[in-house]
Amino acid sequence: MKTPSKLVIIYLLSLCIAGCLGDFIHAKYKSGHSRDQVVSRRYMAEVSDCDRFLEYIKNQNIKVHHTIRNSFFNSISFEIKHLDKEHEYATLKSIMNHDDVEAVSPVHVYKRAAPATSQDMFKVSPEEAGYRSTHRLLQIDKVHRELNLTGEGVFIAIIDTGVDYLHPALGGGYGPGYTVQTGYDFVGNKYGSVPGSVPEPDSDPYDDCTIEDSSDGHGTSTSGIIGGYDLENNFIGVAYKAKLGVYRVFGCQGDSTTDIVYQAIDKAFADGADIISLSVGSDTPWAAPESYESKLFAKIKERGVIVVAATTNDGDLGIYSTSSPSTLDSVYSVGGVYNEYVVYDGTFTAAGISGAVGKFTLFILPYPPLIMHVEYQVLSITEDGTKLYMTDGDLSPSFNGTGDISKDACDVNNISPTVQGKIALVKRGPCSFVKKALNVASAGAVGIIVYDNEPVFSNEDRLVNTTIPYAFISLQDGERLESGNSTVRVKFSSSRKLIYKKNPYGGMATFYTGLGPTAELDLKPNILAVSEDVYTLLPRYLGSWTIFDGTSGATPLVAGSIALYLQYMRNKNVSVDTTFEQFQNYASVPVSADAGGGIDHPVRVGAGLIQVYDAITQTTHISPAQISFNDTASQDYKTQNLTITNPGQTTVSYRVFNNASLAIVPYDRTVSGYRLLGTVKTQAASADLAFSATEIHLEAGQSQTLTVTVTPPNTDPLDHVMYGGFIQLDPITNTTTTTTRPLHVPYFGVVGKQYDLPILDRDYNITVSQTKDGEWVTVNEYVIDIAANKTDLIIGCKTLTPTKIMRVEIFEDEKCTQLLGYAYYDTVYNQVYNHSPWVFTFRGTFTKDVASNIYDYSTYSQTFVQVPGGQYYIRQKFLKLFGDPGKENDWEYFTVGPVVIKR
Repeated sequence: MKTPSKLVIIYLLSLCIAGCLGDFIHAKYKSGHSRDQVVSRRYMAEVSDCDRFLEYIKNQNIKVHHTIRNSFFNSISFEIKHLDKEHEYATLKSIMNHDDVEAVSPVHVYKRAAPATSQDMFKVSPEEAGYRSTHRLLQIDKVHRELNLTGEGVFIAIIDTGVDYLHPALGGGYGPGYTVQTGYDFVGNKYGSVPGSVPEPDSDPYDDCTIEDSSDGHGTSTSGIIGGYDLENNFIGVAYKAKLGVYRVFGCQGDSTTDIVYQAIDKAFADGADIISLSVGSDTPWAAPESYESKLFAKIKERGVIVVAATTNDGDLGIYSTSSPSTLDSVYSVGGVYNEYVVYDGTFTAAGISGAVGKFTLFILPYPPLIMHVEYQVLSITEDGTKLYMTDGDLSPSFNGTGDISKDACDVNNISPTVQGKIALVKRGPCSFVKKALNVASAGAVGIIVYDNEPVFSNEDRLVNTTIPYAFISLQDGERLESGNSTVRVKFSSSRKLIYKKNPYGGMATFYTGLGPTAELDLKPNILAVSEDVYTLLPRYLGSWTIFDGTSGATPLVAGSIALYLQYMRNKNVSVDTTFEQFQNYASVPVSADAGGGIDHPVRVGAGLIQVYDAITQTTHISPAQISFNDTASQDYKTQNLTITNPGQTTVSYRVFNNASLAIVPYDRTVSGYRLLGTVKTQAASADLAFSATEIHLEAGQSQTLTVTVTPPNTDPLDHVMYGGFIQLDPITNTTTTTTRPLHVPYFGVVGKQYDLPILDRDYNITVSQTKDGEWVTVNEYVIDIAANKTDLIIGCKTLTPTKIMRVEIFEDEKCTQLLGYAYYDTVYNQVYNHSPWVFTFRGTFTKDVASNIYDYSTYSQTFVQVPGGQYYIRQKFLKLFGDPGKENDWEYFTVGPVVIKR
């Protein structure tokens, strides 16, 4: 599991420039995503003729970074070298006016894929590797065993951090005849590690970082999931005979940029990739169909290349916690589930504990003792990999009753003195496990047992070079031990034989898998695979083996599974859409990990968990493979059609019914208004579906259209409940062979009008500050006076809902009828800013026109048009979901003023 870290403060400077833009609102400008991802003075131009465009700019103050040329897409990544904004935007305007330029977009940051937990070296026995295999849950083992499919003849491109192809499990070499046969390094080791670092490309994607670089070896881990093969260690990748190409877009540390990632995608396409696996992304819940990114991936898909991308590990932030490019219509978005088994290192017994989990009584009896039996995981490991086991002793709760138990052992002052000489029992919380261990050790504890703060038990971070033994147990067992607040005698098993138990949450969505939908109400994610406790490879400099957690581990599982399908369907010319749909049709529907169970919601699980054998061997097909009924503002989406086709050789018959899921309640209006719940609530609220037929009978080669009309559940529209479920087709046994499998189509919709959702968090007081001695100081009078060293106003607000456009206007009157201009340019495709404020700095400058977000907002050294001395009002506007920018009523806003400018 992971601790969310979404503390994002964006310093939006008053980005207005010295009289340079005039009538600059350009139809060719395509802005992309939110402003915190923009790279200074860097752009990408889509052009009809690369050579003519390069000739046009060769004598201008422009540096060309990358050129992409292919049969369907030409683009040039360039940097305008002018440091002052007046010349920069004059140059940009002339470029967009050029006849060969079709569109211009800014270069954005692509975040480095990060596992949901840290990736330490962790090698297991062949027996344990078998239990940790992800293949049973996904039917991969059955495909290997019964269909003898290995991915041979399929080319998978992995865009990631590079790869240790000398790893024995990856064949120990590079080039024809090896697992990794091709690739490219677009960045070199140092790129992204320090500001201003530049790419140092070469043709070799080898990961030659070191442990001192703090590199995570992510690309080797994803490559191993697909193509690893080591029978001695009982490790086999999904498509272990596929041809792998690895395209390195990250250095040893840091992030990358869109133009580098796009160059890697173009190279993979040119090299002939069938599948591209991406575990990268930028935080945005928008599909943004007009963006450069969306058009590039759409054209890649049109050429028959399949792109799969991870959703985020931020599902504990609520709905809209997905990311681009997985939000795009042409990209297969992958979420994650828990693995099938939990592996324990041993057991211990606790005398004097009785009763059921959550309801129990503590007994301290002289004889006979009541015994509690607990499985645990040993997670204290020495530098050479030796596990440190605890010895028998007394267990004492660490928490002394001061403060909040969720912060147990995060502060040495809150640790009970009773842990002296004992094993400390500590609840998981916001600080690191290492800090907890060090704190209780300083209080005299001889060991530490941490119990989870989530009901789902999983492997956790390992502590290397710890001074005391450390073990991890479940929330339920920890609460039983904690409740008595007394010392308990514990006895540990002497056997070092591992214990393998079926995970009761196996196959269920992890708490961190990113939730949809997109802000446009498209259904994401599309599909799930195992993302927790995935045993895979590390580069040899990091120890060769690891346990991987995170949706970027589920993504290569899906990519490899699709390779098995393409190998089976070779010479049948299946389309990308057909491939996507087939896996969705035959996925298994997870139940919810929420109390009480029930079918989980499609905005968390998509179509469900991939079932590779069924997707390959079953022939009946449904298109489209998912439905969004949108919200109840419109009747346009109420009725939709599905086409069911039987390309098989025998007649099939199905019963059609509505397999409704739990509904998602994204808000708790009575407690927190329209702030998104981090952990969404679920409730029973089912839509009624009317079908044009309740049974489907198809002879070989036949198709039939099924019309589906929805009646949403009768919930309060103000709650914006997201209903959902699966249109289920179950075989009718007396007319269909016993090998015919059920199939389904996920659907969802919203009760209520998304347009009505508030954008601004009105419970958060708008803050206005000024910089004084390097600190922000709240002010009540809004004055910019250069002579008095009052040079800025820092205005902060919080938002509740994604907004496509944010705009800041400057008016000369309190009624906001006399517009002077704009404090900076529109920002587009914005996230929700409810964890930390959305902040901009007004420095008494403006521009007459607005354009989309094309600027670097991290520097103060810009030339602006000064606002004349006088009194003004600043109005910040936010476009409502599905709002029309041309309609004033479709904006939500607040005003700050009067603002006095003294010149």
